[in-house]
Amino acid sequence: MKAEPQGGGLPAPYRSPWSVLWDDLGAVAASLRLKLWELTRLNREGALPLPPRWPSRLAPFFWPLVLLLALAAVTTLAGMPLSPTPATTAEPPGRAAPDPPPPPSEDRAVSEPPVGPLPAEAPEAAAASPSEAEVPAPEEPDPLLLQLGLEGQADPLLAEAEPIPAAGVLRLTLTAGFRRLSRQERQERAEQWQERAARLGYERLDLLDDGGRPLGRNALVGSGMILLDPDPTI
Repeated sequence: MKAEPQGGGLPAPYRSPWSVLWDDLGAVAASLRLKLWELTRLNREGALPLPPRWPSRLAPFFWPLVLLLALAAVTTLAGMPLSPTPATTAEPPGRAAPDPPPPPSEDRAVSEPPVGPLPAEAPEAAAASPSEAEVPAPEEPDPLLLQLGLEGQADPLLAEAEPIPAAGVLRLTLTAGFRRLSRQERQERAEQWQERAARLGYERLDLLDDGGRPLGRNALVGSGMILLDPDPTI
C-alpha cells in the first residue's frame, strides 16, 4: 500500500486577498526603493547615459536637470487657460426678429399735430404755481413730548411741555380730552408721565389745563401723583 504524502489531504489555509495585496505592495515599494538607490548611485558615479558633449565633471547634474525641466513644462501646460470661444451674435433659434415699423400713412400724417414749440403758459397758471409751493410744511412735534409718549409717538393728551431744569420741574399742559377720562384712567396716565419725567431727570411734575389751572402735582408725602378735580363749570 502506497503511503499518502504528509498534509496532502488537508485544505490550503485561507488568506484574505487584501492582506496578499498589502504584502505585494510592500514588496513593490521595497523593490522601487532599491531601484531608486541604484539609479542614484549610478548617476553619482556618472555611469548613466549622457549626451556626447556633456562635461564629465557635471555628469551627476544632467538627469536631475532633465527631470526639473520636464516637471516645469508639465506645470506650465497644466496652468495655461483654454482658448476662449468667439462669441456669436446670431439670434437664438425660436426667436423671431422684430418686425420693422410700418410706414406712415396719409391719414396718420394728417391727424398728427405738427411738431413745434409748446405754447407759453397762461399768466394765471404761472401765478398759481408759487402759491402752491409756498404751502407751509407741518410742524414737527416737540422732542420732549415724544419722549413722554408711548413708543416714540406724541401723546394726544399732551398739548405742551415746559421744562424748568434749574428747579428740576416739568410742567405739562393737557388737552380737554384728559377731563373726559375716568378718575382711575387720569390717575394711571398721571403716574405714567411722572415715571417718564423722573427718567428724564425731573424731580417734580405739574399738570395744568389749557387755561393754566392746576390739575395735578407730585405727592408731598410718599410717592405718586395728587390729582385735583377739574371745575365742571369751566
